[in-house]
Amino acid sequence: CNPAIHQLRELPNCSPSAIPGYEHFGFGYLHSKKEYKVVRFFYMGPPGTLPVDVVLAQLRCEVFTLNSGGILNSRWKEIAEQPPYHPVFPGVLVNECMYWLARDKIVYYCQPRVMSFDFENEKFISICCPSAIDNFRSLNLMDLKGTVCLPDYDNFLKSSILDLWILKDKVSCSWAKE
Repeated sequence: CNPAIHQLRELPNCSPSAIPGYEHFGFGYLHSKKEYKVVRFFYMGPPGTLPVDVVLAQLRCEVFTLNSGGILNSRWKEIAEQPPYHPVFPGVLVNECMYWLARDKIVYYCQPRVMSFDFENEKFISICCPSAIDNFRSLNLMDLKGTVCLPDYDNFLKSSILDLWILKDKVSCSWAKE
């Protein structure tokens, strides 16, 4: 499976989402195991749940693994741990971990969060944003030379100075402004 040379592999059907359209995906590669992984977020809820009822639905996550020879698992594997936040933007892959900007709740205004998913151990980590970041306006996670970076475009529009918030330690939520 190599999309760069038009080798494609069709994945099996995943779990149905209770709320169509509220899905997020991530794609990563583990060099140590020579495996590709697809991670998918979806919502479980009562049958017939409407998008406005997303608060009633439970956010779930599942992973599909492929090795360099093809499919390793024949089905999606649900992650037992519930994701800590709701991803709201496409993720960025940095050092075999996927990072997403996320919210505590999907439909209401709240403090921006960062959530990571480690493809090696298939675990989530909750990461607080720097205290200076208080809204999602103009936020975008980036890979800056193998480090998670959060440019503060909102501040740039006010002062013409682009502050870069660099994640120094995801466990202790340590960010440095550069």
